[in-house]
Amino acid sequence: MIVRIRSIGHGIFLTLSVFATKIVALNAEESNHCDANSHHHGPSSCAAGESYNNCPLWLAPSYTGTDREPKYGLFAGKAYGVNETLPVHAELAIPLVDFNFQPTEQFQRNPAVSLPNHHAQLIDFLEGFFWTANFVGAQCEGEYSAPAAIPGIGVLSHYHSGISNVNFHQASVLLRKSPSFLKAGEPHLSRGAITTYHNVTLQATREIPLGMEFFADFGDVWDETSGDNDDAYQDTIRRSDYEKADTIISDLVTFFQEFPDLSRDLQEEIVDFMVDDVLGEAAGKHAKTIRSLIPSSPRKVAQAQAAGGSFLYRYREMIRSSDWLQQNGFCLDTLRAGPSRIPSAGWGAFATRRIQKGETITVSPMLHIADKEILNMYPVGETSSSTQSIGKQMILNYCFGHPESSLLLFPLGSLATLINHQSGKSSNAYVTWSRRVDKLPNQHQYHDYTVEQMAEVSKIVLTMKVVATSDIAEGDEIFLDYGPQWVAAWNDYQARWQRDKQGNSHPLRAQDLRDQYRTKPFAAARTKRPPYPVGVATACFLNVREVPDGKPMFDEALRVEIVEWSSPTTQQDYHGRNLFIVDVLDRAMAPEHFFNYTVLAKFAEDRIEEIVNVPHEACTFVDLPYQGDISLPGAFRHPIGIIDGHFPQKWRNLKGTKSKQ
Repeated sequence: MIVRIRSIGHGIFLTLSVFATKIVALNAEESNHCDANSHHHGPSSCAAGESYNNCPLWLAPSYTGTDREPKYGLFAGKAYGVNETLPVHAELAIPLVDFNFQPTEQFQRNPAVSLPNHHAQLIDFLEGFFWTANFVGAQCEGEYSAPAAIPGIGVLSHYHSGISNVNFHQASVLLRKSPSFLKAGEPHLSRGAITTYHNVTLQATREIPLGMEFFADFGDVWDETSGDNDDAYQDTIRRSDYEKADTIISDLVTFFQEFPDLSRDLQEEIVDFMVDDVLGEAAGKHAKTIRSLIPSSPRKVAQAQAAGGSFLYRYREMIRSSDWLQQNGFCLDTLRAGPSRIPSAGWGAFATRRIQKGETITVSPMLHIADKEILNMYPVGETSSSTQSIGKQMILNYCFGHPESSLLLFPLGSLATLINHQSGKSSNAYVTWSRRVDKLPNQHQYHDYTVEQMAEVSKIVLTMKVVATSDIAEGDEIFLDYGPQWVAAWNDYQARWQRDKQGNSHPLRAQDLRDQYRTKPFAAARTKRPPYPVGVATACFLNVREVPDGKPMFDEALRVEIVEWSSPTTQQDYHGRNLFIVDVLDRAMAPEHFFNYTVLAKFAEDRIEEIVNVPHEACTFVDLPYQGDISLPGAFRHPIGIIDGHFPQKWRNLKGTKSKQ
């Protein structure tokens, strides 16, 4: 083989030598996540911007589901390029403060009180649909944890072990601005009742062909445990193997384009040599797997690249056609988010087009929470001995429920959590179960389960739809009637708020200071005492490197190492996992960054470092645990009511008791 290559030209031989060296280097490192800059090329038949019937986003049966156990996922209504922010609905994120803290020790100290045995099981089930706090920058909301519930894109962008094509554009929520209806230092009915974490969006991490389902990057930890998944629709081949195969495919295509006069036989020999001999030596035990992903003929190698890479070439059926989406899916083109026209409501959902009476406005899979007591909050701390609940999680306000049931339903549909309340004829929509004749039907057999049986169901099995009760014009806000129990609870809360809060000031929160200090320098401890309110701390996004030679490397006064800030430098670099509470020690004017800071950060119990040259735009504010509006004492908490006749009798396990929502 080498002899033949030598005989046709020194340039080809040198190129192949470089190519072989690249394969060796490629397999010398392991990749644990999708590289946004890897060599993927979308299908040539789908130009960017082309769409299926002008529908930007489809909700349809997921590839990871089955006929017996359907799942619903999100599908691209147009092709997207790498790093393109997807024009899908920006969602809310609802942190659950110390949700997975169970006061076991407190209950053990008080044997008269027992913790329900199924709570741990329910927490495990629900956390499978929540994101870790750092995805939205909520890690400081609680002492223990604060996982975030993100409806729409946060749950309906599924996991696949072989591919991910989207990830959260974390800068969108981490650098968000305050909503216009909340004024700094002023009380508001919605404070503590609605989440301030908003503008959660997705970004493409590779080219997404028209009709492709969105698969999110769940992180390295999830990837490492995915091998335990016995789902037949997951892939046993590692994502990194596909990525390496794609790089080799891209280089092969480039090689054959550089030498177009090679005979077909010689092209095939070159492919065999590279993927059998060179790859076999370089990739070790993974060589056979990677080899299986690379087509044997040069023509098919080019087809694999045109398909979008080795994964999509292997799973061509993942690209859904326009006919399939129209037959099986629901176009999510009816709603947009915006400030509600009800001053106390926060965000609202608005019609993007004319909607006729009786038309389905949106469809929403529902996450069932089988015991609403799981949303009780308890004091955290080794010295606390209280077994009394100190409040309820904010997510309760976004759930549907019934006064005779302990079961709650959290809507997962895109923007479904933004639909506000208006009573009676002032509402223009109602919520009901999807029927068997609908494209995305509800599984009605679960209506015959008891609440105890529903607690054993560890998958999403329920689907509801929002239906228009009158003609709705483009730009109109969508309203549901939340029911008499909700109205009574809100009226009582509003009366208490007007008595205790109206006209008073409200403590400044981190979000207020973020807005104020976008163009104002942070105070430095070495110059004066920081003038920030109690409960708010400075924080910076920190990736660091060693300081250059000739610069101080150790602070003798503080007895800590000195390092230099390195990133984030672009929007893509902002990650909640790199957000740390800091003390700002000093500052200096820096025309390119407004100000640069020297900060002290605690990265771990045994790692405290001084970081120099931190730019102004990398720093922000966070609320300390239990100091933000999300933990505001006495804030409104009550689920949305479902029409009585639509709530299954089997679920009414509190019937005849004096239940409090």
